[in-house]
Amino acid sequence: MIFLKGEGKYMSKPTVFTLAGDCKNFVFSNLGVLKEHAKMIFPAVLLLELINALGNSYGMIWVQLVTVIPVLFLYACFAMSWHRVSLMGVNSARPVNPFQLEKGDLGFVGLFFGFMFLPSLAAIPVIAIMVLVAAVLGKFSEGMAVIFVLITIPFVVWGIIAVIRLGFMLPARSVGVKLTFREALRSSQGVLWPLVGTVMLFSLMYLIPLLIYGLVIAMVIGAAALGGSATPMGLGYHLAQFVITVPVLAVNFIFTAMNITALSRAYQWGIKNNPIEAA
Repeated sequence: MIFLKGEGKYMSKPTVFTLAGDCKNFVFSNLGVLKEHAKMIFPAVLLLELINALGNSYGMIWVQLVTVIPVLFLYACFAMSWHRVSLMGVNSARPVNPFQLEKGDLGFVGLFFGFMFLPSLAAIPVIAIMVLVAAVLGKFSEGMAVIFVLITIPFVVWGIIAVIRLGFMLPARSVGVKLTFREALRSSQGVLWPLVGTVMLFSLMYLIPLLIYGLVIAMVIGAAALGGSATPMGLGYHLAQFVITVPVLAVNFIFTAMNITALSRAYQWGIKNNPIEAA
């Protein structure tokens, strides 16, 4: 059984900075390819965000609940498309058409949704225990809340690490390889912490455009308030907010691609250096 198409990039285990630097360079050297792979997905995301803005302007908050699934679906298609670019090369991977998926693509999409909702499902038992204890004692004090938080933190950290390790199934599935849970955990050995560090580094880098976004929003709100042309619940306010969101969403696609490449590179190294024998 073949688990990897192509050779791993690193002869020795990558560090956080070598992995992050490689992923950043790969994405920014292929922005034209990134644009090609996002040309059908990004406009669809913008359309859904516009629908959300219109819904908010008319007080229909439920619209965001309706659009969350198609938004996640579009990001799943982009993740699958860019995993293939990272693993197969810029000239070998065709852009994924979210409106015309090929055979086997739905397996990746389903796996992607599973990872998106897994943390929420894992939180249900903790919440249930908290409610049960509160019901037995007749109250839920602040002291109990602190104790529950302290108890929960180790489980949350363990859960995040487990999800990242199992996430190695995603790049594999993007090229038609079905890893089991055991195989995914094995392939993450030795490269987990460089990957975690890289994701954290990219997250810090992403704070810069988010801060710019917040400052622009504050300026728009201030200008609208002084001019009296928009109210916090008016159509103009929400449309202005949507327009400001557009460049941030574009930057979000770039940083998403960098994280996807990081996972693909980690998968390549892990599967090569932790060989899995076929049953």
